[in-house]
Amino acid sequence: MRKLLFTFSTFIFLLGIFQLVQAQSVSNSERQLIERELERKISSDTGENVTVRIRTAESYSLGNRENGVRGQATVQGRRTSQREISYDVVIDTRRNRISTVNWNEGSYRNYDQNTQTGVASGPLSNGIYEIQLVATKRMLAAGNNGQVVQSNSNNTRNQQWAIEDAGNGYYYVRLANTGEMMTYEGDGRNGSTVVLRNQRGNQEEQLWEIRTGPDNGYYFIARNGKSLDSPSSARYDGGRMQLYNRNGEANQRFWLRRVGDLNNYQYDNRRDRRRDRNNDRYDQRGGFGSGSLTWSGRVDGEIELEIQGNQVYERVISGRSVSSVRRNFTASLPRRDVNVEVQLLDGRGNVEVLQQPSSRNNYRAVVRIRDSQGGADDYEIEVRWN
Repeated sequence: MRKLLFTFSTFIFLLGIFQLVQAQSVSNSERQLIERELERKISSDTGENVTVRIRTAESYSLGNRENGVRGQATVQGRRTSQREISYDVVIDTRRNRISTVNWNEGSYRNYDQNTQTGVASGPLSNGIYEIQLVATKRMLAAGNNGQVVQSNSNNTRNQQWAIEDAGNGYYYVRLANTGEMMTYEGDGRNGSTVVLRNQRGNQEEQLWEIRTGPDNGYYFIARNGKSLDSPSSARYDGGRMQLYNRNGEANQRFWLRRVGDLNNYQYDNRRDRRRDRNNDRYDQRGGFGSGSLTWSGRVDGEIELEIQGNQVYERVISGRSVSSVRRNFTASLPRRDVNVEVQLLDGRGNVEVLQQPSSRNNYRAVVRIRDSQGGADDYEIEVRWN
């Protein structure tokens, strides 16, 4: 009994030592390096000089002499109060420099000035991408049975994906020619098949974190922490994709190539015609085309919301970029002439409809939110059509 007690006590002691070593795995020089790079990046993104102090730092190996470090930090600006951010960086240990810096915080928001598209959640700007699996060099595509599969490249639109910021560190990944979203089935255990489904609001099985990896690759991480993965038994043309525990290997890593912008991309015309015929049938039953969008976000200045189908694009006209965005559709805006109205539910400014959907603007509705007072304010609006 004494021997057993001693062995157990020794195990607990060694475990504590191991955890202590793990907690100290990020050196002081690395912490200072990360703070400097975060200060440079955030100052550049926000236009305000800031001071960054790291609160937590978790180190993980990416292989190929690269380490990832993620955690929480506080940010202090000259004109703003102290805030907390999350960060994820990649350190090139051979050159002792940081090769990738990502950060996210509710009020601060990375901003792509070229496309005027907010990028709060990770390393990618909103756009249309081809996604190629590193392990097999095949492209992600839509399979005939609604599954997400890997397929030899043939430059077709069923191999193009609309990647869109969903807020809070996550993205939506849609098949670009239908708008259906990459979704994992069931309870998300190991081996769960990844399929295409219509948007279900802010459901966790449709939210993906995108992290940088070695060899200019990316990982797609579900909300439950598991990775988009190619099973070893299904690495053939048409092989299905699944969820699995993260391993950092090439069967969970992807190359991305941007091929277009969300604002200029249209869904497949054949699908549009099918949807129009369905809307005609709804009209005969007296329920054609009605629906609504509830949108909320933090606005500083003037923005325009461009609504098409079940997508919303925020365009900043003046002021800082939009943050803390939430969108919820009860139905897609149809490709028919409908009357759009907007109501301000929360916020100190005003809202109005600038454009009604019609064939002239490819059935898009444009709503303006104008905050004329200094600083930002939280807004919630309801857009209805019938």
